Amino acid sequence: MKEPQINEDERRYNPVTDFSRAIHRKGRKERKAHRGEFYRPLRSGMKKVIFLIEKDPKGGFNARALDYSIFTQGETLEEVRENIIDAVNCHFDNSNDIMVEVILHERR
Repeated sequence: MKEPQINEDERRYNPVTDFSRAIHRKGRKERKAHRGEFYRPLRSGMKKVIFLIEKDPKGGFNARALDYSIFTQGETLEEVRENIIDAVNCHFDNSNDIMVEVILHERR
């Protein structure tokens, strides 16, 4: 079976080799648009870690994993990206079997 065409912005990456460039914004229309879409099937034994990034009122950004006890922060999104990779590598023994998805949450 042929793999579906995936937009470059929608790819999910392994945190060790690259970081997910897709930053999803929470919103009703966006959630409806992504519901039911299938990207790449996870290999057996592969874990998916979803991080929520929020802007800190005092400056910088905070990131937390939704299903795991992983928390990190940084002054810029690039620094948060690097800290997420480090945190995932420290939390899991075999980080090659981890897929990271990032959600950028904007407070209103």
